[in-house]
Amino acid sequence: MNSTIMPTIALAAFAFGAASQARADVWWTLENVTFDDGGTATGSFMINVDDYSGGGQAATTAGATLGGYTYDYVTTNNPTDDTMYFQLAGPYEYARGMALTFAHPLTTAIDENDIIGASSWECAGYSCPGSGTIRYVTGGYAVAPEAPTWAMMILGAGLLGFGGQVLRGRARLRAA
Repeated sequence: MNSTIMPTIALAAFAFGAASQARADVWWTLENVTFDDGGTATGSFMINVDDYSGGGQAATTAGATLGGYTYDYVTTNNPTDDTMYFQLAGPYEYARGMALTFAHPLTTAIDENDIIGASSWECAGYSCPGSGTIRYVTGGYAVAPEAPTWAMMILGAGLLGFGGQVLRGRARLRAA
């Protein structure tokens, strides 16, 4: 075997394995979110499992109670909280907001994380949800993509196959 093939294969395996490193960010996408006035919500957000910071954007459509809006600031209260708060960025950040409370912690990616309607709302006012025009979520969930475990499995299977080929080649050399 050529002396440069083994280092090249080892480098490729390392690069493939490094591409599937553990991630601290869990990205969620809102699906089928509806409000009691006929409006809907779409968008995606991120929560960092190390420092519990958030990011992303969400948009709502007009319903009978509130008009549509785009939120560009996302935050959560604390590490054990499963509620994401969507607000405006800038001087009017408390003029309108949306809170989505989920059935499961946001720090672990799962297929469907249901939104709990009774404690999820969108509100226009500076004292939400205590005062101001409010509408409640009636259904919906968030989805998160699967962790990069497939890449690790493929890498492991490839290395096992490669090891088998090397051993078979050595056995042939000894027999000759």
